[in-house]
Amino acid sequence: KLQLRGESRFLREILYDAYREHGAKKLGISLMQILIDMVHLNGEYDHAIAMIDELFAGLTINQILASKDSCHLYIRKIHHQMFFRPVKPLIQALLDIEPILAKKDWSKEYNELLFMLGGNLGVLSGDLSFSRKWLVKAIRFAEQHKQPNYYIRAVRKYVDVLKSKGHLKWAKTFCLKGIDIAEKYDYKRYHAILVVTLADLYRMENNEVQ
Repeated sequence: KLQLRGESRFLREILYDAYREHGAKKLGISLMQILIDMVHLNGEYDHAIAMIDELFAGLTINQILASKDSCHLYIRKIHHQMFFRPVKPLIQALLDIEPILAKKDWSKEYNELLFMLGGNLGVLSGDLSFSRKWLVKAIRFAEQHKQPNYYIRAVRKYVDVLKSKGHLKWAKTFCLKGIDIAEKYDYKRYHAILVVTLADLYRMENNEVQ
């Protein structure tokens, strides 16, 4: 309830006091997820990673991936690391677990992995072909599992990749699809981003004609 009310400072103080007194394992994964997200949003990425490592101490990767919550946190750990660590090992870490998650019925966690590969790490690596491949998978998976939030997020990045590669026609097509979804589900932030992107695509087209 505190989290939904936006009482982030008060909630963080309470959870952090409990964490310091009892440690990550006794606090439990559900409360640690909330605390770690708050630490991450404050830009303390190394601290967030240290908390996850404490929670996972003594566990193998198979044990971590046996639980949906711990799997989600493992992917979040890679997300925290992308702000200050080399990209290629992080990509490989996700590629290593992708076949395992593909066999599980965890659509949210699997789409997080697909988006991390295509929308975040792939773009950071500079390999736009790699990024495009995984974003296409993310978009198709989101459509298949009726996840409009994941669909719009992946489409936004996919449009950027298409634009960077000069595929303006396809970029416009997906941009318009994304705008329709954003309007339908009232995703104001993504709607604004995609409208600006569409305007830039028209600008780029006009420049090419001239």
